[in-house]
Amino acid sequence: MIDSVGIDTIFDQLSKSQMDYLHRISDNITEQFKEVKPAQHKEALKELYKIVDKNNEAFNAKGHMPISCRKGCSHCCNIMVHSNQLEVDLIFDYMKEKKIKVSQKRLEEQIKLQTSNYFLSEHRRCVFLDDQGLCKVYPVRPMACRNYFVVSPADMCDTVKYPKGETASIMNYEAFAMHNGVVNIYPLANFSLLLLTTLKKKYGFFL
Repeated sequence: MIDSVGIDTIFDQLSKSQMDYLHRISDNITEQFKEVKPAQHKEALKELYKIVDKNNEAFNAKGHMPISCRKGCSHCCNIMVHSNQLEVDLIFDYMKEKKIKVSQKRLEEQIKLQTSNYFLSEHRRCVFLDDQGLCKVYPVRPMACRNYFVVSPADMCDTVKYPKGETASIMNYEAFAMHNGVVNIYPLANFSLLLLTTLKKKYGFFL
């Protein structure tokens, strides 16, 4: 597991009242999950996804800065992602339902990479990205994907053309706080590693 990046680390430039507000959001989500049985956590996460998506829609509609992200624009699906076991379990269920297969070899190559060399690796492409640049598990994609919005030109997200990370993104603080509430219970880890481990445990091997 990796160290969780909490509210205090990300938002240390905010005022105390703003920080207190975000902590209340995070703590409320954590308590909601604690109040239900672990077997119900996946359903709780589905409901939280709906809330987060609506919150992000409202946030982006305010027009702080124009969002460059468009359907089929998938450069961000070539960067390292961190997730948690609950999110991966939900994705696993969706894979079974939709009969989605992934490349074991690519996952094994991805977990060898570090952030510094991930951008230029030939194995960086997400295993769930199809030939049209669309996500095969979009309805159950992780929070890291739901909460990532780019405001710089979309072309600058191409890590081959811009390997130094010139991309400018915008963050919805409330959505991050909701995510943090789940992370308080389910720690973050490398998404590829979690997925590979889960699939091997469930299937033994896969395509």
